[in-house]
Amino acid sequence: MPLNQQRSTKIEGENFSAIFIEREPIHDVRLQSIKKELYANFSIKAAAGMRRFSRFEIHGLSIEEVWRVNYQVFSTLGLDYLIDPTELFDQEYILPLTPIHQKYDLKAASSLRLLKFYYPYRDLFVRSSEILVFSQPVSDAEKMIIQELLVDQTNLSISKLRLTNDLMIEFDQPDEVAEIADFVELSTEELTKLKEKYDLIIAPVELEDIQAEFKKENRNPLESELLLLDRIRSSQNKINKIDLGKVSLAENIDPGIAASHAQFIEDMGNMNFSEYLEQIANCGSVDNSDWKFDLQIDIISDQTKTYKVNTFAGLIKSSMIQGTKPIQAMRLSIHSPLKKPVKTPRSSKQQADNLYYSKKIKTLREQTKQVSLYAKKSNLPISYVKEYYSDTFGQGYEISGLLSYKSVIPVQNQELIPNDIAIILGARTDLEENNRGSDAEQNKILQRFLIDYRTQAMLKQTSVLDHDGLVVAAAKLERGIMLNLDVMPLAQGGLTGMDIAFSKTDDRVLVIVGVEYRHKFISLAQANGLEATVIGKIISTDKIKVHFRGQTIIDLDKSLFSFTNQSMTVNPIIELGKFENKESKKSFPQFLTEKIESMNVVVQRGLINNFSSFIGGNNILAQLGGKFEKSPEQGMIAQIDLNRDIINKVVQLKSERSKLFLLTTHSYYPEIISQSPYHGAYQAVLSSYLKNIAMGGNPKTARIHLFIGIHKPQQNRAWGNYYSAILGAYQAKKDFDLPIIKLQTEYISFDENEVDSVTESITNAGEDLPIVIGFTLNTKNKNRFATATLSEPDLQAYLVDAINNPYEKISKTKMKSVLSLLHRMLNQGQIRHALISEHDSVSDITKACLGEGLGFEFESKLLNRDLLQNNFGRLIIFVNQDNADILREKPSLTYLGRTTEKRVIKRRNTELDLAKLNHLYETGLSKIYPVENRYANMFSEATNNQINPENNNSQFVTGLEQSVQKKLRKKVNKPKVLLPVFESSIGIDRLQQVLSDAGAEVECLIFSSGREEWTKQSIRIFADKINSADALVLPGGYDLGDQPDGVAKFLGLILEQDAVKKSINELLAGDGRILGIGNGFQALIACGLLPYGRYREWGDKQGYFASHQEYFGNNRLLELEVISNTGNWFEKENIIFESPIIADYWNLNMPPSLWDYCIEHNLILTKFKTDNQDYIEAMTSPDGKILGRISHPEFIASEIINRPRKQDSEFFRRFVKMLTKPII
Repeated sequence: MPLNQQRSTKIEGENFSAIFIEREPIHDVRLQSIKKELYANFSIKAAAGMRRFSRFEIHGLSIEEVWRVNYQVFSTLGLDYLIDPTELFDQEYILPLTPIHQKYDLKAASSLRLLKFYYPYRDLFVRSSEILVFSQPVSDAEKMIIQELLVDQTNLSISKLRLTNDLMIEFDQPDEVAEIADFVELSTEELTKLKEKYDLIIAPVELEDIQAEFKKENRNPLESELLLLDRIRSSQNKINKIDLGKVSLAENIDPGIAASHAQFIEDMGNMNFSEYLEQIANCGSVDNSDWKFDLQIDIISDQTKTYKVNTFAGLIKSSMIQGTKPIQAMRLSIHSPLKKPVKTPRSSKQQADNLYYSKKIKTLREQTKQVSLYAKKSNLPISYVKEYYSDTFGQGYEISGLLSYKSVIPVQNQELIPNDIAIILGARTDLEENNRGSDAEQNKILQRFLIDYRTQAMLKQTSVLDHDGLVVAAAKLERGIMLNLDVMPLAQGGLTGMDIAFSKTDDRVLVIVGVEYRHKFISLAQANGLEATVIGKIISTDKIKVHFRGQTIIDLDKSLFSFTNQSMTVNPIIELGKFENKESKKSFPQFLTEKIESMNVVVQRGLINNFSSFIGGNNILAQLGGKFEKSPEQGMIAQIDLNRDIINKVVQLKSERSKLFLLTTHSYYPEIISQSPYHGAYQAVLSSYLKNIAMGGNPKTARIHLFIGIHKPQQNRAWGNYYSAILGAYQAKKDFDLPIIKLQTEYISFDENEVDSVTESITNAGEDLPIVIGFTLNTKNKNRFATATLSEPDLQAYLVDAINNPYEKISKTKMKSVLSLLHRMLNQGQIRHALISEHDSVSDITKACLGEGLGFEFESKLLNRDLLQNNFGRLIIFVNQDNADILREKPSLTYLGRTTEKRVIKRRNTELDLAKLNHLYETGLSKIYPVENRYANMFSEATNNQINPENNNSQFVTGLEQSVQKKLRKKVNKPKVLLPVFESSIGIDRLQQVLSDAGAEVECLIFSSGREEWTKQSIRIFADKINSADALVLPGGYDLGDQPDGVAKFLGLILEQDAVKKSINELLAGDGRILGIGNGFQALIACGLLPYGRYREWGDKQGYFASHQEYFGNNRLLELEVISNTGNWFEKENIIFESPIIADYWNLNMPPSLWDYCIEHNLILTKFKTDNQDYIEAMTSPDGKILGRISHPEFIASEIINRPRKQDSEFFRRFVKMLTKPII
């Protein structure tokens, strides 16, 4: 290597080295993305010749040592090139960018993990940077645009080109906790100053009460004691009771609101307002205690670099500590509309607008990316996502919902008694920060441990520490506790007693366990890769005592924490209360073409594809239905096997039923709420209920969860809007006996450190208006559903006039009767499809047709009022000709028209081409969330041979798996499958489940990495386990940004260890098999096991994976074609089926000679096509014993009911059958 390509210096006796790498431009998706954005949006011509280098600074290694492991750690052979750093000289503009904090430096973390294998027991530090080099002139204005675009609102900062010498961090010794001098003698004025000095939240009057208590004890409090009292009182001192004072109504308000208010006051009688709301919810119906549906709301920060996944993290933590199993989740978000950029900006104003647009898009994408990655790492299927765009709010909001199951577990006595032990449980803290997994990965391990029936049997109480910190959580226990912070495991040094006591943490919990379970609990935690340390115990006195470094930093009687929660009287002013549904004056073509491309109507496929709804294999309803994936469904449906998926092995299921379907729907109408919160809440409640029934839910078993998010109201107008929404929900419940079983009000607070201010007019409007969303949950045993995706021509559409009709007064008796009839017809298959209108009949029906490329002819007698105005909450059903004859004479139905084979939307003499409408429908959000053009010729007449002609969406059979399983029950030895679990692995539970169902005996091995001794021990155990296994399955996962340079190299390095290599060679020498999924496939490529079927030798060519594009969000069903079947991994050749992908796919690159080798030996088994290009999905070895797959077949549900395509549900049965040996 030339000396001018090396950089090594000595600083105070330490080695500091740097290496500069450039990726092949055609494969550098980050470079291509930046160049495209700068040139297309800002006309910066210098971007065309821009280059991008990666720099790694290494503290602790010489340049010779770095070069020795370059291709194992930093570079990928054939993809990256070392460059001469002198190329950075004499350039027009150089912009070096470095992560602002080490936790954001994923490349450095990945490199450090790999370096630890090659240089164990060395103190190493790594920092990475990206350097953008412009060889052409860049103006000062263009430099400002580039810097603002790439630095502002990101986790990057502009750094220097010279080497740094501050990678190591030294910590100072902590000081003792100080006493607050003369606290008991302070005057009221001095107490106020003290409150400001310590930034206390409690009111001055409470501070005086605390002062009086310490006067009795004749001592001054320590700073830690005062802070604890402030935290406890402020967390509990929330207004938990609201009473109504004077209610004022505007003169022009809808008379219905006044009538509802009068009836509400009469029904409330002498009760408190808050108490009456609880009564309204509780009398709706009895909640199913087996299921939980939790919701959280949070403000979405405009600052990408400070964005945190708060809502899902909180929901998963809540599920974790309650011992429930997450089943499905949904994410709703609300944003202000984006103004489209100018294509060729000329003025500074246009460039500024384009810059704002680009930054906003980056923020939305990054927020979506972070949430989706967190969910995937947590094994959480997010089956429904939707963004609402509304001018009402200047700030973005995220509402997340989690549906989970309450496991039936025999628990011990939960009463806390003296000598019960307090344990801090969570991620290992004696790892370097870069060797610790992400919060999601650590929480996944923690969750798996806490919901284990063996753990649940020992737990008495669990408290999270990410809201209050350790001592606040301990203080909230019902018994006294003593804590010793000296034994607290710490991830970093230099922490004071105050830091340890009050710092919040995302990856640890406080658990209380009976003293008799001490050793058993700790041993079980360690076996699951967790750290469990006893830090205290329950004591007999009602006090909290905390010790640190020989000092008692907290010694408080818990009576100081007790006080009466406050209540307040509000005087609501209702000004908004008149909803006008104006009739459109536009022509039919103009109305539909404009509406179909509006932001709240267009398809959100790019957004949806960021989330993986198939994790767990329970989801049976794709959010976008049809073979073209375009028709939006109105909720989510999960299929659960109670015997297998939910109930613990120690519990016998009393009921004979094993299959259960969960239906969840929601409704939210921001445009109605902006005019009248009363009408918006009325529709949110009623429409979510009707959607559930339209999908197939039983009207008698549905239950409604009403969610209202409001800013902490300071004005009577804000309280008026809240009260108006309550009245709307109350009236809907009263009109139709709706089963509202929960009313959840969440107060939203702005974080001044994270949220940019918005204009005063927008902020005031947004703060005054509530966010009102109705959710409806249902369970069902039968497998009959009505999807919103229309499946065939000649279906006749009817508008049900007896339900939610603004032009007709509907009695509750009539609506119940009609709903019962419709439910019965749906279960009998007489109603094929149904939907609740969210906009107008024309756009809603058009979207329902696009999924299968159907046309629609509207009834010529219909007026504009029937078709072209908002039709919120109206039920539309679709039936075939036979059932249409039955319904035609019903007076409560209005005939709308029929589906056609001709791909046009027709009304009278006007025809609109479906292909042109589809183009508008697809491009509305494509700039924000891009989608690959998979269906450019979606309306070609080519036959789709992948469609299973026997598939019938309304004849969905769920007993297929049981019948196949019975046929395989023979007297055979169960093959043993080894399933290693790495820190970043996903889908382990599902893999274990499908392999076990297929007849295998599965052993999960938790691979401990981080410290050198742990890694080496895990490698030895891993090698031994392979020797006794019939097959090895390498799972997929996400680690450090899911870089192929990180995960594949890490797994490949393990496979390259001598002991593991020997065991794998012996496994393959027999009848053993290896299956690599996702990153497991990448690892097999990295070490040569694919495609050669053996470890790579000197002179062998190497393949490598390269990113297809910068994070794109390709979580969907891949359409796969079997082109070869070497090894009999698939049913047969020349078939097409689907398999889910839960990450961006990587493009496999190989030298021409290696391609020839694969083609000659028929090693490429399946492929998929996107953007008119073929990609490899599965590859095998010459003997067929090894298989690598990009997709995740373990996440396949038994069927997706709104997509008529075939799933390869027998893949794992074939795999296990290969391993099965008859008993001799």
